[in-house]
Amino acid sequence: MKGVFEKTGIVFILSIFLVLASCSQENRDKAIHIFAAASMTGPISEAAAEFEEAFGKKAILNFAGSQSLATSIMAGARADIYISANYECMDKLTSSGYIKNSTILAKNRLTLCYAKNGSIRINSLSDLAQTGLILVTGEESVPAGSYFFSILDKAVNSNTLGMDEKNSILENIKSRELSVKNVLSKVLAGEADVGIVYRTDIEDELCKTLGSRDLPVFESTFANYHTGVLNASKNKDAAVKFTGYITGKNGKRIFKKHGFITEGFNRQN
Repeated sequence: MKGVFEKTGIVFILSIFLVLASCSQENRDKAIHIFAAASMTGPISEAAAEFEEAFGKKAILNFAGSQSLATSIMAGARADIYISANYECMDKLTSSGYIKNSTILAKNRLTLCYAKNGSIRINSLSDLAQTGLILVTGEESVPAGSYFFSILDKAVNSNTLGMDEKNSILENIKSRELSVKNVLSKVLAGEADVGIVYRTDIEDELCKTLGSRDLPVFESTFANYHTGVLNASKNKDAAVKFTGYITGKNGKRIFKKHGFITEGFNRQN
């Protein structure tokens, strides 16, 4: 009899496990899967929490570099909403038929970050060419990197930066990271003197250890965040509703709170 009870107990436990696993999978299937640029971590996390409380729709969030996320989606990763930090990454998905159209969600600008206890001080773009400086940027294929390298080219073309200075800046780049969060980590760990990130990345807690510098040459370059619903979305109604939430007054409130630009531009591409 003991063996029978043991077997019955094992079967019962396995049944409970399968039921829980089934419920877990069902919850994941009902959730909105959001792939968003790493620099959107703060506002999208907050918006998702508000949205769940208001409408009972849970979101599963995946934050990484825009290029990496687009590549994952094209490789078959489950996603309902994609948010990129530039048009180029979004265009890969729209031109390939993954997304029908996109909307400009918010805007941002680049800034320099550095350790407050360090000896390096930057007041102009040419200061990044100084000997011995260790610089970390985004990789050219990711938005933060592409914006920065575009700024370098524009500065050379407008004669505000010499070609020799540009080459020295490029030589000072220790690594080119796949997301701005990785750039921040390098500076925080003391592995770099200066990092190129977005203004919104220097949050209150980081301000205790990191300083930032908004160079005039960064003022005219905006990072445009685009959002779109995947054509293959399994929860399209909820995804469209969430997109409306973050592009509406609630989203504007949240993005403004996190330092993003939410007014003064046309949201259509």
